[in-house]
Amino acid sequence: MTTTSERKLTNLAKFILREAKRAGATDCDVQMRVADSVDTSVRMGEVEALETAVQSRTLVLRTFVGQNHAKVTSTNFGRPSLKQLVDDTVAMARASEPDPDAGLPNAEHLASANLLPDLGLFDASVSTVVPERKIELALAAEAAARAFDRRITNSEGGGFSDTSAITVYGSSRGFIGSVAGSMCTLQASVIASAGDEMQSGAWWHQSRSMLGLESPESIGQEAARRALRSLGARKVASQVCPVVFDPRMAADLIQKLAGAAYGQSIFRNSSFLVGKVGEMVANPNVTIIEVAAEASRPARRGRGRSR
Repeated sequence: MTTTSERKLTNLAKFILREAKRAGATDCDVQMRVADSVDTSVRMGEVEALETAVQSRTLVLRTFVGQNHAKVTSTNFGRPSLKQLVDDTVAMARASEPDPDAGLPNAEHLASANLLPDLGLFDASVSTVVPERKIELALAAEAAARAFDRRITNSEGGGFSDTSAITVYGSSRGFIGSVAGSMCTLQASVIASAGDEMQSGAWWHQSRSMLGLESPESIGQEAARRALRSLGARKVASQVCPVVFDPRMAADLIQKLAGAAYGQSIFRNSSFLVGKVGEMVANPNVTIIEVAAEASRPARRGRGRSR
């Protein structure tokens, strides 16, 4: 990702905001994302695929005409197409039902694009890793898994993938800013056998930078351990008992809860938390901490309660 790409996206966002105002929108915002990614996969010590994805592009535009609004997505960044997209979206907004709760944040609540902190989301070196190195990492992860134990009898493969992206967000309330992000992932998946029984296990690690990525050996060995520990598993009788969740499963559960608390889910009455403000919705031992957006503001804590 280059500065030129970032500048181009910013100029396109400004163009869209101007066109929306011209078309009659009272408010609007746009988010544009461009990403480059490469996927490398191996199996049984051989390269299966090295795929360079065509640069993906996504645009999300929201327009407001008073309390009426509409949202559209597109992958066409050509200016003539964007102009037509804006006109169509504003027309859709005019034809929609009014929503008194729809709107954009006031200007005083917007961040200053010049003061956004560097959160370490982007490492330029991720996009410069040569294909040979990616293949080497994927092969090493799979090899470590296969060599871990004689009961590892087959492989579903290993892989390395990387993505570098730029996202630009602009609002008619006076904000326009951009953020770059990178991600690399290394994984392995193998099969363990004992008699007629076979169990699969996988492990992966993601990092914003190559330096933060776990070693291929540790990833492969953990994949093997997870396959082996499933051998001889048995079904237990239905019962009430303490349960210890794997960290990744625990994260998934919290993600489901966060989705239920999402404003749009509440607005659409599609969440079990609708109307539960102040009520006990979980065990009193459950504590969820909301990280404050501002360092000076203390975090809020809630024990089992919906907030």
